[in-house]
Amino acid sequence: MRKSKTIKMTVRSLSKLQPPPKNASSPSNEWTCAQQANLALAHYKSGAMAWRFKAKLGDERINMTRGRYPTWGIDEAIEWAREMRRLVDQGIDPRYHTNGNDDVTLRDFVTKSFKPHVKKHYKSWKNAVGMLNKRIVKHFGDRKLKAIAKKEVGAFHRALTEEISGTTANRYLALLSSLYKMAIEEELVEINPARGVKKAPENKSRDRYLHADEFERFIKVLEANLHKPSYQLIFILIALGPRSGELKDLRWSDVNLSDATLYLHDTKNGESRYVAVNSVALDLLTNMHKKRRRSSPWVFPSKKGQSGHLVDIRHPFKAICEAAKIKNIRPHDLRRSHATQLLNAGVDVMIVKEILGHKSLRSTQVYARVTTSSMAKSSEIASAKIREAMNG
Repeated sequence: MRKSKTIKMTVRSLSKLQPPPKNASSPSNEWTCAQQANLALAHYKSGAMAWRFKAKLGDERINMTRGRYPTWGIDEAIEWAREMRRLVDQGIDPRYHTNGNDDVTLRDFVTKSFKPHVKKHYKSWKNAVGMLNKRIVKHFGDRKLKAIAKKEVGAFHRALTEEISGTTANRYLALLSSLYKMAIEEELVEINPARGVKKAPENKSRDRYLHADEFERFIKVLEANLHKPSYQLIFILIALGPRSGELKDLRWSDVNLSDATLYLHDTKNGESRYVAVNSVALDLLTNMHKKRRRSSPWVFPSKKGQSGHLVDIRHPFKAICEAAKIKNIRPHDLRRSHATQLLNAGVDVMIVKEILGHKSLRSTQVYARVTTSSMAKSSEIASAKIREAMNG
């Protein structure tokens, strides 16, 4: 670690601090608080910032890490450091007197530190929080962070692979590993028990899409319910091919009916983009705009929950599939169905890539492999040439 510099800590001064460069030998920069000499702030290469208490009791040096900034504000950190200083002045080692690192449970760490970090830095933070609540905290929550062993994490991961897909089980393992990486940064633990656990074999990417007869049945059921916001969202999904998460919080201010475009802010790859609206989607959106509740900014409003807009379309989607007698289909498969139709019609794969908002061509090529009718048509061109030669 580099030598600590003393600064007066304010929100403004901390916003100007920089982490060490990626190639630096030191894992963090450290600044001492001018208002409280025993308090320091470590700034890691990852960009995370954590409070530290540093003192000397007899011949022993005391180093304690508490919480992350800004989850732990400046005033809270200063008060904590002063409490620790008072104990040291009384000849008491605060590491053993207080509810220290050894007593931190996974649930406490997730609640106070990891969840705020996830919400701030993860693009798909809602999914990560759901994974934490559903399985990780439920399984390990009451255990002390330091007490969870690698073999336990391995057993947890193997049990998951028997219940869910290998791909999803590996995501849980990666999230648990990230949790421990943060705990190591905060000096709560020294070992990451998720590191080195063998990943499960991952399933090949899904290639399900609506076939011609299924597509027709799906559209007919959908059309009969287009007065409902959830069905309207599903219609736009199949008409334009976006991800459902990109549409749920769409505002009317992001819809340009004159130019026939949608502006998507919150995309999976982190880049906002414009989507061209075709005529069938434009007809629906125009009709929705005329009948909208002017008090609501949302294109797909909902009275359920606090957000004011749709957050879940699983139930209406399931109802459509049951009525249309379609099995083994998921909402994301509508995106694949849209891409397949374009590719089968001869649209260049690079154009499809832009329509879908893929960052790499590899993602689009997953869809391209299912375009069997296009391949058959292309192959028949070669067949015709051979027949011409044979008959010539």
